[in-house]
Amino acid sequence: MSRHINYNDLEMSNIIFKDPIDKLSLILLNNKLNVEPLLIYTPVLRVKSIVNNKLVLDLTSNTSFHDFLRRIDELNISNCYYNAQKWFKKDISLDTIETYYKPSINHKNEVEFIIPVDSNKELQVDYILDEKKNYVNIHTIKEDILVTLNIKYVGIKFKNKSFEPKIQIKSIKICDSIKKKNMYSDSSDDDFSDEDSSY
Repeated sequence: MSRHINYNDLEMSNIIFKDPIDKLSLILLNNKLNVEPLLIYTPVLRVKSIVNNKLVLDLTSNTSFHDFLRRIDELNISNCYYNAQKWFKKDISLDTIETYYKPSINHKNEVEFIIPVDSNKELQVDYILDEKKNYVNIHTIKEDILVTLNIKYVGIKFKNKSFEPKIQIKSIKICDSIKKKNMYSDSSDDDFSDEDSSY
């Protein structure tokens, strides 16, 4: 069974890019035993909003996680460039790829993670937990609360004139009682992993 890992422990050299199918290049992790989905748990993040089935999170005080996402953005761009002939059947300049690539972090230092829903608009996350580990619904997630997430970095999604990372939320844990100073310390001590999901 695939497990979520701390983003600080991820070796970028172990990330594998698959050839695009249906305009999606899957990103996988080679953990030396097998190849599996890239599953990560985040540090404590502050919720900015929920817009169009996306959870918008503030990265202003999370420099290490910000840098981690930027490094994967750079890896996405370089793989699109070096695989352009194979993936797009033509050479594309690095400048063009950088122009059309929509990075995971916007100019406000925010990141958007997809809240997956099915065709019936039913939520497809494993769980949402409050501070007491009670199961709650998505409406509990409000602006300015603190959360930690299990996420799946699915891959690169290609559109007609742009492409961007596809990152889905697998589960959410509310941790709003954590003091602000702990959040701003950029520590991973308050992270949660699969061990926390065994109830």
